[in-house]
Amino acid sequence: MTASVPQAVTENDRYMRKIVLQTLEEKLACKFSAVFFLNAMISLDRFGAGL
Repeated sequence: MTASVPQAVTENDRYMRKIVLQTLEEKLACKFSAVFFLNAMISLDRFGAGL
């Protein structure tokens, strides 16, 4: 019985870490896509100005 308690704790811990990592990844993805979008707009602007 005592062996199953730490197992449950580690499973819960893994689950929580997974959720935290997922939210962090989503936030980073949003940031990166925003930066990428801005860079694309700026380069398109330069390209348009060059023409």
